[in-house]
Amino acid sequence: MRKLILISALLFSFNGLAYNETDLAKFKVLNACMDCDLSGADLSNANFTGAVLTGANLEGANLSNAILFDANLKSANFTGANLTGANLSYANLDSANLDRAVLTGANLTSATLIGATLENVFSLDADLTATNLSYANLSGAVLERASLTGAILFDADFSSATLIGAVLERAVSLDANFTGARLTGANLSDSMFLGVDLTGANLIGANFTGADLTGANLTGVDFTFAVNLRNTNLDSAKFCKTQMPWGEVNDDCAE
Repeated sequence: MRKLILISALLFSFNGLAYNETDLAKFKVLNACMDCDLSGADLSNANFTGAVLTGANLEGANLSNAILFDANLKSANFTGANLTGANLSYANLDSANLDRAVLTGANLTSATLIGATLENVFSLDADLTATNLSYANLSGAVLERASLTGAILFDADFSSATLIGAVLERAVSLDANFTGARLTGANLSDSMFLGVDLTGANLIGANFTGADLTGANLTGVDFTFAVNLRNTNLDSAKFCKTQMPWGEVNDDCAE
């Protein structure tokens, strides 16, 4: 029910936004329109390979199934935009705002989203393989069954994010924030999560085979129902009220 309400709210957000007709005409001719207003525009099913939309306002735009392969979308505003099934592979989305955007089935393979905002973004089955999400804000994001294989997550904020069934195999992270995140059934095998904060994260059914959690904050984490911890590196990890298969570990609780 929560998901249906969220999707409905996002789709309704497309209404009431007026794009600049001159900007839209210019973009369609040149495949480039920096700092232009395309808010609420219907750009679905179109091919915009290599487009340049740096700083553009695409709030509430319909980009479902659009091809934005290798596009320069740096600092663009995609707030509430519909990117269902869009191809954003190799796109530059650094510092872009995708707050409340819908990315279900979108392809962001090898895209860069350094410093981007994906707060409250909604996605099912999105492909973020090898994406660079360093310093990105994904707090409250819903990324169920998303593929983040080989993703770079340096200092990214996934607090309270939902990553149920997500694949983070071979993902690389340093000091990322996963506090309160839902990683139920997620695959983190062979991932490198150095110094990551997993305080209170839900890891039921998660697979950590061969993962490196050196220096991770595992306060309040329950590994009892994790699928596999074989060859997991927990050196220098912080244990406090941490539920391990052999019992509760409180080695690092403040006195």
